[in-house]
Amino acid sequence: MEHLTKINLGASVSVSYLSPETHNEFINLLGQQVRSTIIRRIQEAKYYCVIFDSTPDISHNDQMSQVLRYVHIEGEKVAVVEPFIDFFEPKGKNAEDLSNDIIAKITSDGLDIQNLRGQAYDNAATMSGIHNGVQARIKALNLKAIFVACTNHSLNLAGVHTASESVDSVTFFGTLEKLFAFFSASTVRWNALVAVTGQAVKRVTETRWSARHVAVKMLKNKFEVVLEVLEQLTDSSQTSETRSGASLLLTAIQSFNFLTFLGFWAAVLPEVDDAQIYLQQRGLSVDKCAQKLCALKTLLVESRDRFVQEAIDFAKTLCEKLGIELETRRIRRKKPYMAMNLLKMQLCLTNRKSVERLSHHSTRSFKK
Repeated sequence: MEHLTKINLGASVSVSYLSPETHNEFINLLGQQVRSTIIRRIQEAKYYCVIFDSTPDISHNDQMSQVLRYVHIEGEKVAVVEPFIDFFEPKGKNAEDLSNDIIAKITSDGLDIQNLRGQAYDNAATMSGIHNGVQARIKALNLKAIFVACTNHSLNLAGVHTASESVDSVTFFGTLEKLFAFFSASTVRWNALVAVTGQAVKRVTETRWSARHVAVKMLKNKFEVVLEVLEQLTDSSQTSETRSGASLLLTAIQSFNFLTFLGFWAAVLPEVDDAQIYLQQRGLSVDKCAQKLCALKTLLVESRDRFVQEAIDFAKTLCEKLGIELETRRIRRKKPYMAMNLLKMQLCLTNRKSVERLSHHSTRSFKK
């Protein structure tokens, strides 16, 4: 403090230690000291668990984060702590390379792999695969390294697979993604949207369903405004690319099908998002996670019919208001052939005499 005060008062000093390089050096030294203290405590505790996860940075390079979980005992206080340890860039993306990176990182930290008692990753097949995944490879070295899947990732994957079961649902979320891509591709379009709505469209992502909740909520609440912006972007003063993109999106979102799914997911996603936020609470126990997931399942099952009916009513109301025609899907009806008739038709191609005997036998049986 005295050093900084002297510099602020204009005192002449030979070295100020205020350059960016010096700042970074101080930060690195402090970081190394913190890491050394955490590793020493883990070595004293002996047993530990690892949590690894990767995500691309702003330059699109994968960064693997390392978190260690251990029991810290100080006097009569016992606490389970999960300190962040480090970032490092993985050398590969397959299970073998990632396993080698994780084992090398644990070893370089001075920890014994045989003292590992738990491993936690996301539910991607590369990490959680029971045969060739990272967790299986590490478990081959230490059978006591139990894999615990992330409950939040499991819920996210359940939502992803559920939405992919319906072609119409896949089309709906695909249209949402195209809407984001259209507006974000041009500052003119983006500014036109923000100027009217006061907020931007949100991107739909596979890994975070909270993003889907925000995207659907925004479009449902601002649907008519987004519609007006797209209509303005079809004006002849716009570029051909903008007019074409806006026209295609206008056609896609002005449909009874799209509006029905908009109303449906606007009701379902807040409940899923609420559960995901709950599962991210600090210090949450396994039994509470199970209770929350059971409650979510019960709510969705019991409210399913209500959600569907409310979504249809929402779509009908909006279609009537905006003059959008209600689409009716053409259902192909199969002609009511009897099983005996189908069998006769097949046999007729091979042996007419067999058909006659079968028909005669069927008639006699019927009379009896």
